[in-house]
Amino acid sequence: MSSDEYRTKSADLPDICLAFKCPIKDLEKVLRNERIIPNLAGLVGGEVGNHGNVKSAITGKQITGPRYHACVRINNDMVNVDLSESDIAEPNKFDVNPLIYFRLNRPLQDGQNLPVLDLK
Repeated sequence: MSSDEYRTKSADLPDICLAFKCPIKDLEKVLRNERIIPNLAGLVGGEVGNHGNVKSAITGKQITGPRYHACVRINNDMVNVDLSESDIAEPNKFDVNPLIYFRLNRPLQDGQNLPVLDLK
């Protein structure tokens, strides 16, 4: 979806969904693969845009509004990336690796964790 399409449709997005900046080959096949795409039902709740003390990996500022989270393995290290909507809209240092983000409009429910995506 283009930036213009996103601006007009963002209010209609679910409270949690996947987001990515790079094209994915055979996207329809990937989306049908339950091993890769986890069930996200029941993971989020609470006040829209309030993610507690979660801070942007780029600016270090507390994230308000949609949160973009990726948990990835880079050079054998697990890296957790949290970005705000303005962070993800601009080119950034995380664009070097084609990441798939969870877009959260609401915070995670207590005791819930986002799954690590298995992209093998």
